[in-house]
Amino acid sequence: MTNGIALSGSCSRRQFLLNEPVFRGFHDFEDGVWGLDYETKPAYWQLSYEWGRQVALHCKQEGLGISWKERTKIPRALGAALWGAMASGTFMQ
Repeated sequence: MTNGIALSGSCSRRQFLLNEPVFRGFHDFEDGVWGLDYETKPAYWQLSYEWGRQVALHCKQEGLGISWKERTKIPRALGAALWGAMASGTFMQ
């Protein structure tokens, strides 16, 4: 569940990717760092952050060079990468 939105069923890829912790996790993975305030956040935030890191890991493993500069401007390839990560099992569900 991300910010009260379940990933499966009622949540679209866009709704999921719009969550700030997903965006931050994706970028922190690319930068090779962990969020400084990670441990102080609620469990749903931490889980969303981890999902963002896992999507970034999948992109790296697949050789996808996805540039995601603004949280609200989601590249098309990132939506496909999200489902690819779920299908390959590199993304926790």
